[in-house]
Amino acid sequence: MIRQRGSSMPIVFLFAALLMTSAATASVSPLVPAQDGDVALAVVAGIRGTCRSFTIGDRSETCSTVLYQQYSNGRGVFLLPLGKGLFALSGGSDERTSPTDYVLHLDAVRIAREDGEVATHDASGECRVKTNRGADRFDRIDCDVRADVLGEIHLRFVGNGKRADIQVIKPR
Repeated sequence: MIRQRGSSMPIVFLFAALLMTSAATASVSPLVPAQDGDVALAVVAGIRGTCRSFTIGDRSETCSTVLYQQYSNGRGVFLLPLGKGLFALSGGSDERTSPTDYVLHLDAVRIAREDGEVATHDASGECRVKTNRGADRFDRIDCDVRADVLGEIHLRFVGNGKRADIQVIKPR
C-alpha cells in the first residue's frame, strides 16, 4: 500500500524510478546493490528545487527534481534525471546527526540509460541533507563524491521551500 504526503509530483518521473526499483528480491534493481535476503522499497520522496551546481568530472549538468529512495535494508539512493536516463548516488549507511540534519554515506554511483543498461562505479563520499524537523521539506542537498572512472562529483541542490512528495510503501 502507498501513502502520499505533499503535492503530486510528475507521475512520469516517479513511475520511471519505481519501475527501476520495484522488485522485492535481493536484486531489487540495477540501481541498488544486491544484498542477502529480501529487500523492498520503503520510501520515495520527490524533491523539487534547483541544482545550483551538479558536476560529474568536468561536465556540468542541470536538474530541478531529486528523488530519494530508502529500502528496507537501510540503503538510501538519490536519483537525478540525466539526459534520458537516471544518475544514482547510493549508500548503505546513514545517520541523522540532528533533527534537521541527515547524512548518507555513499559507496556507489550508477548511471542507468533509457535502454536499461546500467554502469556501476565504486565511490566514496557523502550527501548532507538539511530538512525541517518533520523531515518533509528538504532545504538543501549537498553531495561530494569521488568515483572511480568518473572523478569528482558535486551536487548543490536547493529545495523550493515546499513539502516533498513522499510515498511510504507499507509492507504487505
